[in-house]
Amino acid sequence: MKSKLKFLIIALAMVAVTGAVLYMPLMGMAQSNGEEIQDVEFVEPCYRYRYCCKPRSPWWFLHNSYPVEIEGTAVGLWKGMLVVNTTEGHVRVHLPKMWTIGEEFVKRGELFDEYLSVGEEITVKALRANVTDKEGFSIYVLLGYEIIDECGVGAYAVLPFNVETHE
Repeated sequence: MKSKLKFLIIALAMVAVTGAVLYMPLMGMAQSNGEEIQDVEFVEPCYRYRYCCKPRSPWWFLHNSYPVEIEGTAVGLWKGMLVVNTTEGHVRVHLPKMWTIGEEFVKRGELFDEYLSVGEEITVKALRANVTDKEGFSIYVLLGYEIIDECGVGAYAVLPFNVETHE
């Protein structure tokens, strides 16, 4: 008998706490300090944003990037990054694995073997996303999607999305 009584008391306590937790916020919303609430806008919460748009995720990058052009001299390719010497210094641009040149598919490692050469003047079109921008310095990520050499020949990244710039 004593165990049934303990169970009943614990169950009633849980119901009371749950009811209070649910009832109190609703009561706070119903009180209006004597003022009428006008033009209330319902904003649908984005629960997926917490999971898909964290820094370092592809969705975060796409939501926080903008197109830029980098002009300079090709220094080399190292661990998937193209190093370009610009007037401001060296810039590292992440390159996707596959590229097209004309009607031919080329891996990023073969870009320098068949297409680019060290010391060549190039223009790289990329997406830039600022990770942090503080007084005195900024940290950003660049993802290249087009490379144009000094002869005007273009290499285009094979990406699961298209980048179209508007002027």
